[in-house]
Amino acid sequence: MNFKTLSIGIAVTCGTLTVGSTLSPAQAAWINIVGSAQFEKANSNAPASDKITFTSSTVESFKGSLFSALAVDSTVEVAPINLAAIAATPSPNDYTGTSSNPFIKFTNDPDLKFLINNPFNVTRARTTIDNFTSTSALFNFTGAFYKNGTYLSEGILTANTVNKLPGSYSLTIKTVPEPLTILGSITALGMGAALRKKQAQKHANEKVTA
Repeated sequence: MNFKTLSIGIAVTCGTLTVGSTLSPAQAAWINIVGSAQFEKANSNAPASDKITFTSSTVESFKGSLFSALAVDSTVEVAPINLAAIAATPSPNDYTGTSSNPFIKFTNDPDLKFLINNPFNVTRARTTIDNFTSTSALFNFTGAFYKNGTYLSEGILTANTVNKLPGSYSLTIKTVPEPLTILGSITALGMGAALRKKQAQKHANEKVTA
C-alpha cells in the first residue's frame, strides 16, 4: 500500500499566494507513543522469524491540531510486528517487518487511525553489556493518518527504542507536507520576492521621472 504517491505538473497563471495558507497545523504535527514491548523469541540470537508485541501503550506527548482529540496518557493500540530474516545478507540482524492495518488506533479518537506501508526493514539484535543481554529492534517506515476513512496526512514513524529491558518501547510519528504544499510555499516565496523587486523598480522609475 503506497500512500499519496503523486506526479504533479503545476503552471502558475496569476493571483497572489499567501505562505500561511499553504501550511496547515496537521502538516507540522508529531506524536510520541510509549509502552511495553515483548519479543516472542527474545532469547534467540538470530531466529529465522520473530514477533514484537506492544502493550500498555499510551500517548506521551503530541503537537498539532491533528491530535486535538487526544490527551497525554490516553490509551493507544499498536498492532504486532512480524519479523522474517532476510536471506543472503551480510548481517544476521537484517529482517523484513510486516504488520496489519490500521497499525495504530487511538482510544480517545477512535475515528483516527494510522495505516502503514508494508513491508519495511528492521534491524534486530541481541547485545551484552556488563553481563546483561538484551534484545532490541530499530526501524522506520511511512504511513498515513486517516479519519473516518478520509486521508489526512502522510507520516514517518521512527522507533526510538524497542528493548527487552525487561520490555519497553518509544515511537515517534511526524507528519510531512504534501508535495503540492511544498511547491505552493516555494511559489509563494518566489512571487513575493518578484513583487517586492517590481515595486522597488517602480519607485526608482518614479524618482527618475520626477
